[in-house]
Amino acid sequence: MRREDFPPSLSAVGRAGRRSGFSLVEVVIGTLVLAGAIIPMYFLFTGSESNIFRSRISYMALHAAREELEALRQVDPVKLPLMRHDWEPVTGSVLKRVAPTADPSGNPAPDPAAGLAPGSVLEYPEEYARIETKVDVSSAADPAGELAPPVHPRLYRVMLQVRWQEKGTSEEEGGVGHRRALSRFQTVIADHRVR
Repeated sequence: MRREDFPPSLSAVGRAGRRSGFSLVEVVIGTLVLAGAIIPMYFLFTGSESNIFRSRISYMALHAAREELEALRQVDPVKLPLMRHDWEPVTGSVLKRVAPTADPSGNPAPDPAAGLAPGSVLEYPEEYARIETKVDVSSAADPAGELAPPVHPRLYRVMLQVRWQEKGTSEEEGGVGHRRALSRFQTVIADHRVR
């Protein structure tokens, strides 16, 4: 009998099979290498999503602070002490937020939006409600408050504090939990009126 007459041996089939495919060890090693590359990318994407949310909230808080500081610079310096307030959420009409709540004699101030066309008053979006501001004003004539009064009687020292909730209340908002951030801004406003 010749060799060709016998069926192929199992060892020959095994060798031929190895040459045309992957072994189980090779598949497991390849899977581990692929997982080692994919897992860090997953954490990179999920981490950047929460960073984007935090950046957006901090930008909104600093934007609200800048608006309030600009409004304080436009107020008659004599009325600056009337602009003091404790922590308040940034909600409602932009005009009402940056107007004095009372005149120098203590009477309630008129609504600054009165007389404007309906729909022309800008409202803060509801996302701004998680942002709070506090204003403290001191002057040589009215030294009340936490700030040391300036020496010159025509100067007003203003400190605006802004705090906001950095983490959201759901996973879509950057994670569950409460972590507040705080920024303080100080400026001096001068009374330039000629007396």
